[in-house]
Amino acid sequence: MGLASSLNVFATVVLTNARTQFATRPTRPNPRVLNKREDAQEVRRRNFLESVKRKSDDSKWERRNIEGQFLKKSYYEGLGQLAQDAPELSEADIQDAMSFSRPPENDDAIMMDEPPEEDFDYEAMLESYEEQQQPAYQPNSPTSSDADYDDIFAELIAQEQRSHHNQTNVEHGDYMDEDKIMSY
Repeated sequence: MGLASSLNVFATVVLTNARTQFATRPTRPNPRVLNKREDAQEVRRRNFLESVKRKSDDSKWERRNIEGQFLKKSYYEGLGQLAQDAPELSEADIQDAMSFSRPPENDDAIMMDEPPEEDFDYEAMLESYEEQQQPAYQPNSPTSSDADYDDIFAELIAQEQRSHHNQTNVEHGDYMDEDKIMSY
């Protein structure tokens, strides 16, 4: 046992020492494995929370459905009770109701029911409103616009035509008398 065996013993001591050094040092987890584990844990957590939320929503809808069915049932029971308590209508009752609620047949019949004095009041009100809306002719300035002159000339021409027309009627003997009707 010479040199070769002492080298062999030395190599095993070094190897054993090296193995214990590496075995005792703190190890870091593999980041790929760690991320996969954390992602899987997050997915499981998210799925769990979604299932809890879904169950909560389902129970809310189920409770609403039960409440709706209860309200519907009580409504129909109330209608049934009202129908049982209601008096039965006879043919005479139906005829009486029809005679009271018979509307006029057309709008003309409704218009004929209005008293004529309301028509006169309405027309008088319209005339006064129209008079208020028409401004009195007063020139704003000594120099009037072309439209004002056009209006003045149109009025003068209309007056001349009326006077000329009246003169021709009088000359031809076509005038209105209380006993005679005008003829043209």
